[in-house]
Formats: sequence, structure tokens, C-alpha cells
Amino acid sequence: MSQLDSNWSFVDDSKVTPKGFLFAGISAGLKASNKKDLALILAPEGSIFSGMFTQSIVRASCVDICEERIKTTSGFVRAILINSGQANACTGNLGIQHFQIATGKIAELLGIKEEEVLMCSTGVIGVPIQINDLVKNLPNLVSDLKGNNFENAAEAILTTDLTLKKVSIETIIQGRKIKIAGFAKGSGMIYPNMATMLAFLTCDAGIQKEEWDKMIAIAVQKSFNAISVDGETSTNDSFVGINAGEKIEKRFFPIIQQGIDIVCQNNWGRIISAAGNSGVKFNLNDVDLYIGNAHILEKGKLNKYDPQKVTDYIKSRMKGRYLVDDIVKIMINLNSGESKGTAWGCDLSKKYVEINSEYTT
Repeated sequence: MSQLDSNWSFVDDSKVTPKGFLFAGISAGLKASNKKDLALILAPEGSIFSGMFTQSIVRASCVDICEERIKTTSGFVRAILINSGQANACTGNLGIQHFQIATGKIAELLGIKEEEVLMCSTGVIGVPIQINDLVKNLPNLVSDLKGNNFENAAEAILTTDLTLKKVSIETIIQGRKIKIAGFAKGSGMIYPNMATMLAFLTCDAGIQKEEWDKMIAIAVQKSFNAISVDGETSTNDSFVGINAGEKIEKRFFPIIQQGIDIVCQNNWGRIISAAGNSGVKFNLNDVDLYIGNAHILEKGKLNKYDPQKVTDYIKSRMKGRYLVDDIVKIMINLNSGESKGTAWGCDLSKKYVEINSEYTT
């Protein structure tokens, strides 16, 4: 499967997102910073949702309700509401009530059933959602829904994250453009099963629930379930994958699987994104990227490589001896001249500890 030459390419998510999906992201006053804190994804009618959630026995009520709604609707869900600022975890019955109030109101505004709405929360554990501010701003959120508001939605789910985490790719199968796009948040409390984060993936190729569940599980197992920062899982970890649109033949499923893997296994995607935000001018079509011995990108195009070998390589380094064989080797060749420089980093800095122990978003 990993050897297929599917020609997936990165695309500008301000112009190209999966067909039929709408996104919104606004500030509802849930954060003291007044940054964006409320997001919404609206999927086309007939969409199939698959979810994977925290394996911690201490779970936010929103996780349990989301899991139950996906099960009872057989995955036929339409919308996901996401708030940042308050995790709504360890808040008892009040947390359940707030979930129901919020999803009931958004269902009313969208003209769909309440059980067709999921809700994910992230932020400070033990703090209830500022439900009055949230509900008051739901009409503004709905009116903000657009196909090209992908970045606003991605921004609205962030907490201690220092940068946006988003990616959008496209390929052509039998003359038809297929797009997959995803965004996520997660900075501290990152550890497998599930890695602490919220992540959302959309795809405009129709695939039945049983097969879609398998695809999502495969991708998560070798991406989000293979990441560690500080050995901590969370109460709210959620990954939701959504597909909608014209059905695609089963013989093309391996290509779709590869696309999902690309979006989920965004270790290298983040590397390219960071390079793009570095202030250094370069042409993506000239770039080569290596992780270990794996040649991931060649002249800006996804190369033939085995994602599992990359995952195994990273996992082996996670278990290696400190500063001996625990180093992950990454090389980016911009192919745009010669220069030299040295940069230094660290493991868990004091600032890192501060933002994950003292923050209130």
C-alpha cells in the first residue's frame, strides 16, 4: 500500500478544501485573550463519521457522548462544535448539561437533529464551559460557515499551541479530484493511546462506515498513537474522521488510505510547515525531505516510501539512550544554493513547563 504512486499534492486550504464541507472559527469570549475559541465543521448530508477517543479511564463527558452518538447514528452525523478555553472535564452533571445545551442550539440553527451534532472541548480541566457566552455566539458561528474558513476553524481550537497544525492535499482518480484536509491541536500532555490532542479530518470521497473505520484506525495507530512529548495523556483526546460525497470504487481505497496516512502522520508535514513559516524564501517544488534514511519528499512531491518504517524508526529513537541513539535525523534540502548555520534546542524547557502548568488559556 505504501508503495503506490498516488501523486498526492499539497494545496492551499484557503482556496481548496474537500467538496461540500463548511468551516467556521470565531472568538466567543471563552478565552481571556479574546483569541478565536469556537469552531464548527458542517459536513454534507449523508456524511460518515468515525471517531477514536482517549483511552484514559478519566474522560470528559463530551468524549462519552460523542462516542455514543456516533454509535447510535451508525456514523451518520452532520456537525462538530469545538470550543477551546475550557475542557469541560471533571465537571459532573453540569458538563453533560452544557454539552446538551450547546449541541441542541446548534442543531436548531442548522436544521438538523441534535444526535447529528458532536462537541469536543479543550482547555483547562475542571473548568466548565462559559455556556452563556458560547450560546450567545452560536448564530455568529453559523453565519461564518464557509468552504474557505478552514484556517479560522484550525485557529479556534488552539490552546498552548505555538502554531497552526493543518494540512490539505489533493489527488486525481479517474479524472476526479479527491481532497483530504485535516487540522489538529496539541502541545503538552502528548503520549500514545491517544496522543493528547483534538484532530479532525475531512475527505470528499464516499466510503462506507465499516471500511472507513478501518482506514481511520490504521492511520491513527501509526501516527497519533506513536507520539510522545511528556508521557501524559488527557481527558479529552479525540480524533474524528469524516467522509462524504460520491462513492469511490474499492480498488482505489489504498490510495485514499495513503492520503489519510499523509494527513495524520504529520510529523513531516509539520516540518515542511515550519520551514514555510521560518522566513526563509524557497520554492516547495525544489524541496527534498528525509527522515532517517526515508526520502519523504522529492522536488516537493510525495515520494514512494514506507510510512511504517518511518514510524518504527521514530519509535526506536524514543527508546534510545539519551544523546546516543535517541536522535531523530531530519534533513531538508531546499536545493536553492549553499549556506551554513547552527541552531540549538532543548527537551522540556522551563517555559514549556510553565505554559502547561500555569496556563488558563
